[in-house]
Formats: sequence, C-alpha cells, structure tokens
Amino acid sequence: SLGTFLEALLAWVVFSGSGKHAWRVLLFVSSLPVLIAAVCFLLNVVPRSPRYLSTSGRAQEAYEVLREVARVNGKSLPANGVLRAHVPSHGSNSGNPLNVLQVLRTVFSPTFRQLTIFLWFLWFTNAFSYYGVVLLTTSLAVANAEPQAGANGTVAEF
Repeated sequence: SLGTFLEALLAWVVFSGSGKHAWRVLLFVSSLPVLIAAVCFLLNVVPRSPRYLSTSGRAQEAYEVLREVARVNGKSLPANGVLRAHVPSHGSNSGNPLNVLQVLRTVFSPTFRQLTIFLWFLWFTNAFSYYGVVLLTTSLAVANAEPQAGANGTVAEF
C-alpha cells in the first residue's frame, strides 16, 4: 500500500506538468527502481542469501556473507561460528502430492482450521475490494467527465 501511495503521488507530480508525453515520463520514472536493482544484481552488489549458499553446499561462502552482515550491523557472530552445509537429499520430493495433502491436513486441523478460514476470507475480501475500487475508479472518471463538443458541434455523451 505504501508503493501504491508513492506511485499515485509520483503520477500527481508528473501529470501536474500535464505534458503531452507525461505518461511516458511516469512509466520511465516508475521503472527506475527495477533497473537499479537489476544492475545491482548483475554487478553482484547484492550478496547471495546465506540460506541459498548453505543449501547449495557452499557453507563457507554463507559464513562470509553472515560475517559481513554482522560487521555492517555492528554485531558479532557466535564464537563457534560453524555452519553446516544443508544439502537436501535427492529422495525428498517437495512437489510430491502426498506432501501437499499433509500440508492441507495440517492447515485444516482443528488447531488451525478457524484461522485458515478467517485468513482466506480476509484475502478474498481484500482482493475483491481492491479490484472493485480500481474498476469503480475508471467508471467514476467517465461518469464525471464533462461532455465534449466534437468538430461538427455535436456533444458526445459517455
């Protein structure tokens, strides 16, 4: 929601100039954060995740990343500073339908059933309301538009 607010604010600033190609300027300015992030990833400015490195069998690199994070945050790592390489076994099937069924059984167990249904309701309500407001906004803009006189003097009704 913060991003949506900032994008609306940016659109207001860009369109206040009301240039002919203001939408192109808004599109370019809105895409700058993604372009900056892509360049940072391509230049390895952002380190890899320690968890990813550990699960890839690169525990030493994971420890180096954690040590750098601790240094930047002014903290120290535990004295034993050893990471185990966590390599998933080839026998584990995370996409196995039996595992999915086990997760569903857990989510709908008596302990989590009420919470699961409540969260599903909240997500549905949130998504339904969001798209309803977005679609209603365009209808309001058209409904409140002033009739425009055409070249031949006729008034176009929306």
